[in-house]
Order: sequence, then C-alpha cells, then structure tokens
Amino acid sequence: MLLTYLKSKVKEVVADERDYAIGGKSALLAIQVYSWISVVCMFIFYAFSETNPVYEAIAMTLAFSVCILMLLYSFIFRYYNKISFSDNKKVYFLFLSVLIIFIAIFGIRFFSGEDSWICVDGQWVKHGNPNAPVPQYNCGESGRNEDVSWQNIVGVINNCEVRSLMRTHARNVSVVLKDGRKLSAIENEIDEIMPIVVNSKEKCGDILIEIE
Repeated sequence: MLLTYLKSKVKEVVADERDYAIGGKSALLAIQVYSWISVVCMFIFYAFSETNPVYEAIAMTLAFSVCILMLLYSFIFRYYNKISFSDNKKVYFLFLSVLIIFIAIFGIRFFSGEDSWICVDGQWVKHGNPNAPVPQYNCGESGRNEDVSWQNIVGVINNCEVRSLMRTHARNVSVVLKDGRKLSAIENEIDEIMPIVVNSKEKCGDILIEIE
C-alpha cells in the first residue's frame, strides 16, 4: 500500500513497455520455479510423514499453496486478457479481493486444526472431520502410562496412531503414540500383536518394535 501511494505521487515515467514485458517473464519464471521446488519438497516431507506427523501438514500446505498460486495466476491472466486495465482501481480491487479470499481460506483451515480428536481438560474434543471414532481410552497427559483394554491397543494401531511398540514375554504390550502418550495392555494370546502390526504396515507404515 505504501509503494502504491508513493508511486501515485510520481509524475514522471517510471516504467515503459519493455519493463512490463520483462516483469511478466520474471513473474512467470518465479511461479514455475516455486511450483517445482514446492512439489519436490512436498513429496519429500510426505515420504517422511510417518516419522513426524508435522511433515504431513507441511506437505499439504505446500501442495495447497501451489494449487492456489496456479489458480490465481490463471484467473489474473484471463482477467488481463479480457478486461482493459485503463482504470487502476480495477487492478487494486481485484488484488484486494483475491488476497481477502486467500487469507480467509487459510485462516479457516489453520484455526480449525487437523481432522482429529484432541485432548482438552481430560475430554476428547472433535476438530474437523476425523475418520476415526472417538478414542475409547482415557484422555491423559503426554508421557503418562495408561492401562487400557487390548481392543484399545488394536484400535490405535489400526488408526495409525502408534509410533513405537514394546512387547514382553509376559504378553504385556506397551505402545507410544505419536502425541507422546503411552498405553499398555495384555495380549489375549502370545504374539497376537505381530499380525496386527503387519496388516497395518501398508496403511500406516513401519512401527518401531522392541521385544523383551
């Protein structure tokens, strides 16, 4: 806004057709370079999303930013191609409208949180539209070890919530969730946990397993 105000005060010629042509080529090249770098980084972050859930959020942000940037470029290009910009107010109005829409979409997504269940004051609170049902175990503090039923252990594994797992010869199975909480239960049968972990691998990726 400051640059626009200062530019309105300048009466001399500050740019010619050649400057605008170079500016258009530079803008197109900048969009292409940003898009390629973002797509490559998106795949890298998504590939390592199982090690840290934050990587998936970064990957999705990059993906959405590229899509929004390409759509915005297409919209402005069509607008320039069909409408005369002799009146600078049209340009400012278009830019301001697109900026407001982008900020609104980003703000709604950012403040709404991920599609999951979060722990608030000892209660599970729904954020977004999680696919998994409300967890059946108690909502505890990070690092706290909770004794739960065996079906709850199976449920968190199938919901891809487990980061690591430890099993003892006494059939005691302890899992560390991605949010830092720890759950423990007793297997119904010895080694019952192994086929469950194997079946979840295709959907959830590898789980670090320790056998005592």
